[in-house]
Amino acid sequence: MNKKHVLLAASFLAIASDQLSNNGCNDWDWPVDWTEEERKEFATIMVSDNVGRNPEDFTEEDKQDVEELTKHGPPDWWVALVLGKILKKGAL
Repeated sequence: MNKKHVLLAASFLAIASDQLSNNGCNDWDWPVDWTEEERKEFATIMVSDNVGRNPEDFTEEDKQDVEELTKHGPPDWWVALVLGKILKKGAL
């Protein structure tokens, strides 16, 4: 994929996130082949993006949010939103 393809995919993920947030059904779960460490890493990225702090500056509440997301999985719209941001950041 070239840079424009990645940015296009990122923009579609942002659109998908908006649509999913109106869905009312956030039944997404972690892929079965993801380890707890992989889940926690992605959950940390999500919380960091949401609160605007680096993980080393997380509050106790932020850390609890990471633990909850790691165990139960985040909402589908949030996964799409963060994936789009990751793609966009990587393309720029």
